[in-house]
Amino acid sequence: MRRYNDLGGLLFADWVSIYLTWLFLRFGIGPTPATVGMLIVGLSGAMLLPFGGVFAVIGGLLVVTFYVLDCVDGEVARYMGVEKYIWTFHDFFFGYFVKTAFYLGLSVHAFQMTGSVWAMVMGSSAILGMLFKVFLEQAPLFLTSGHVFQRTEKECQNICRELAPFRKDPSTADDSINATLKWRDALSSYGGGLGIIRSTVLNFHLSALGFVILAIADLWIPPFSMMGTVFDLKTLFIVFFGVALPLNFLDHLIHWIRNDKFHKESARLLSDIA
Repeated sequence: MRRYNDLGGLLFADWVSIYLTWLFLRFGIGPTPATVGMLIVGLSGAMLLPFGGVFAVIGGLLVVTFYVLDCVDGEVARYMGVEKYIWTFHDFFFGYFVKTAFYLGLSVHAFQMTGSVWAMVMGSSAILGMLFKVFLEQAPLFLTSGHVFQRTEKECQNICRELAPFRKDPSTADDSINATLKWRDALSSYGGGLGIIRSTVLNFHLSALGFVILAIADLWIPPFSMMGTVFDLKTLFIVFFGVALPLNFLDHLIHWIRNDKFHKESARLLSDIA
């Protein structure tokens, strides 16, 4: 399943989750406790963040554990042969419930630290940047479904004609979807060194690990003043992502527009279905 995992799984979670998966299988525990547990653990961690100090460290570790459990539930389900499609629906929303709660919890902490409303805005900005990027990546799926498969035959034909120049010849299509993807090849899909660094910094699950490190450092580094406002490292964290995630979305949006990626992804979807 390496080709379906994000960079967080490739660099961290896949190397850890397998041991917890072994324990689940050893004691005959199914995937559902991991799926439900990831929501409980993740939300509990997010709720601890506003309290700062040791609570923030524990909260960050719980958010990291949330992702490990997210990997475990899939590994256990596939190994036991009990995968159910409905759980992809729950898993999708559980993940974004926790991610949203994480940024909200941090924005509350930042507001308490700075006493400024703009700190709350940083949390909202991070959430919107994250969700808009998800909408962008999923747009070909739900728009193609809605406009091609649920419209009249004439409308469908018009859209298919527009997408025709972007469809690949079936004889040249990549049929290696079931092949095992090597770790190096999966990593290279993120581009060169700068692309990997950017993806690593902006990956939610890896940034949660970084947050734990900053939260631990905050236990020894006292709050400091910048431009008349009191900060700690956790506050700087949410300020950074409150700026970086919206910019990341805008950069991807411009890339999609310039490279006709919506057309290409929609055409690829139609080709895969055909």
